[in-house]
Amino acid sequence: MRQIIIITILMVLAIGCKNQDSKESIEIIPSEELIQITKEQFNNDKMEIGKPEIHRFTDKISCTGYVSAKPDGYAEISTPIKGIIKSIHFSSGDFVKKGQVLCQLVSNDFINLQTDFANKVIETNMLKSNYLRQKELMNENIGAKKEFEISQSKYLTSKIYLESLQLKLELLGFNTSRIKNGKLYTYFPVVAPISGFIENNKITIGKYTENQELLAKIVNPDKLQIKLNLFEKDINSIKKGQSVTIISPGKNESIAIIKSIGNTIDSKSKSIICLADVIKGNLNYGSYVDAEIKTNEKDALALPISAIFKSGTDSYIFIIDKEIENNIFLKRKFIDVGIESNEYIEILDAQNLSNVITRGIYNITPL
Repeated sequence: MRQIIIITILMVLAIGCKNQDSKESIEIIPSEELIQITKEQFNNDKMEIGKPEIHRFTDKISCTGYVSAKPDGYAEISTPIKGIIKSIHFSSGDFVKKGQVLCQLVSNDFINLQTDFANKVIETNMLKSNYLRQKELMNENIGAKKEFEISQSKYLTSKIYLESLQLKLELLGFNTSRIKNGKLYTYFPVVAPISGFIENNKITIGKYTENQELLAKIVNPDKLQIKLNLFEKDINSIKKGQSVTIISPGKNESIAIIKSIGNTIDSKSKSIICLADVIKGNLNYGSYVDAEIKTNEKDALALPISAIFKSGTDSYIFIIDKEIENNIFLKRKFIDVGIESNEYIEILDAQNLSNVITRGIYNITPL
């Protein structure tokens, strides 16, 4: 019995030693150049494997700008005559169409202009009749030449003045045939010269306005442009027709096209003004914006930015070197990178790269 117990104890000790030797034989001792992670960590961190692929990159110049209107998209409202505002047909922020009446004035100057024109029509007709009569008498050798010349001079002088009054009224938009018949206009209408939204309204009922006094502004939202401020070092890269992405707070990106390039440096801002026409987007007149000008495009091998580990000024990627059971061994590799665009980064030494961890590297602890 004693022998059986001793034999059993020896067998247990032998088995224990054998198991210990077995464990030591499969222990993984990674190389000093490799980083070890588990497959569970790979899955939990949602890592992905990839390789550099062709991606289109765009060189960009960043700058700031100001939303203004094209020359034909902006108008200042004023009146060519003095008068008192009698009625108003709009408010600030309203959209008005070209030719729409904005307000009406009562004006003694306007009434006097119509009266002068109507009286001049009568006077000129009388002088014309006298001129024709004197001409007929002179042709029949009855009238004196001097009388004819006087009548001719008075008629032509009156006719010229009448035509100037008629031209003034027509430029103001009035039907002179009606005034000739003695039907005078009571009010002087101020009309919108362009379509757009009313800005900076200064019109109130009863207000007395002087000639050319600013009453309001109109901005056409379909005719906006961007005044871009560019530094001298960037100006040689700018060309007409280049695309500009406009970034405005609280709004989607807008698109503009370079229209003109300035050649004078502002002494205060040390910048050069370039103009870009807005072709797509919703911008507010007078707002300040950020802009990116696309200057060049090229195709190059690239990786997602999420694949890059930064250490100071150096860039690294992680490449799967080997897999042993439940462990994955990664090699950290230094790479040269170029420009960035749309979450991708150019890889300058991308030949023969594969099995790159492209996502989920944030929990990897490099050596």
